[in-house]
Amino acid sequence: MKRAGTVIGTRMLSGRTKFFVFAVIVQVGVLGGAIANAAPATEAARVKAFLDARYTVKDVHHSFRTKFGETIDCIDFFAQPGVKAMAAMGSPITTLPGPAARPNIPAGFEDVFFTGTPDDQGKPRACPAGSVPVMRITADRISAADGLDAFVKAHQKRGGSDGSGPPPPSVDLTNYAHIYQQYTGGGLISKNYAMLNIQKPLVLYPPDHSIMQTWTTNGGIDAAYSTVELGSIVSPAVNGDRNPHFFIFATNNNYGNGCYNNVGGGCLAWIGAPSAYITPGMTLTTSVYGGLQQNWTVNVQNGNLGYGASGWNIVGAGVYPSTDFPGQMATRASTFSIGGEVYDATHSWYVPMGSGAAASAGYGQAGYWYVPAPGAGGVYVDGSGWNYTFSAPSSERPTAYSASVSSGYAFVGPTQKNVRQQ
Repeated sequence: MKRAGTVIGTRMLSGRTKFFVFAVIVQVGVLGGAIANAAPATEAARVKAFLDARYTVKDVHHSFRTKFGETIDCIDFFAQPGVKAMAAMGSPITTLPGPAARPNIPAGFEDVFFTGTPDDQGKPRACPAGSVPVMRITADRISAADGLDAFVKAHQKRGGSDGSGPPPPSVDLTNYAHIYQQYTGGGLISKNYAMLNIQKPLVLYPPDHSIMQTWTTNGGIDAAYSTVELGSIVSPAVNGDRNPHFFIFATNNNYGNGCYNNVGGGCLAWIGAPSAYITPGMTLTTSVYGGLQQNWTVNVQNGNLGYGASGWNIVGAGVYPSTDFPGQMATRASTFSIGGEVYDATHSWYVPMGSGAAASAGYGQAGYWYVPAPGAGGVYVDGSGWNYTFSAPSSERPTAYSASVSSGYAFVGPTQKNVRQQ
């Protein structure tokens, strides 16, 4: 990819900009803790500058620990790099948005999402009014990733389509594999949702990853390709462990820019919602092999949901402002896909998709998403309402990964010869 210069489930709820000058501001400014152009001389100083560009101690209103031991800092809404970038481009947010609306959280998830339940130190797992939950990144975490440069690189996603064919997931680039269903009903899309099964496939080595996600895109096949992505990712390089985590990603130039969870350089503007109940990077509850399955409905909607700006809202988390994207993508998308993605640096396809079980293993063993249907996933099209016309699941590397549809589920996994013990 080239460099240029949201939610409720059955069990879990889950900027190309219109002016090129904004793209420059976003990508070399403070977004996501971007590294200053004049890098400090020592690694320790560079790390400190990187962390301070995200936010400082004085910006923190409250902190708590998640059920999985992660530290969440509730930072001042106006301290966010995305809010500062909007001001720098001449579109300041001058009024503090109200708290993000919270859906009904299914039983059993009150202590996973930020609903105010006490953490292991008795602190409420919720951010006070005027603050936004952010995953704390420490110098130790960066050191464990082999230093700042390696840490930042792990959050980048570079190498989009060369323009000779469609971008992912419709075509697989070197070391990538996808299985996906794509909306085929036509029209312009203003919102969408999908129900994803959360799994914990065994991903052994950085920089490999396994993802279940959605893509909301403008359908371009060249440098103008724009996409908003989110879902569940298992990535030792991005997250520092092998658990499933909530991720977001967006690009406006065919993966020349953009970064996971808006960490690093070249990120598009992202504005976290005040008092959001989820935040990018947080660990998700995983399904039990042969037992309880955890499903998460991810919801993306264009417009103004009260998160501080109009744009592509990841419901419950925040918004990529419309100014991140050029042309039609600022307000509407033309394609939407649901699927799985694998990155395997060895190109041997050892990295599991789904749970790691073959698609034929079915419910309780194989990973899946719900086949789009009322209540299970679909798109909202201007002038015609909700639409559920999707292609059948398609594997771009059928010798390595396959899909099977049964009882409303699109099961995915490695082909039988690639199945490994998880």
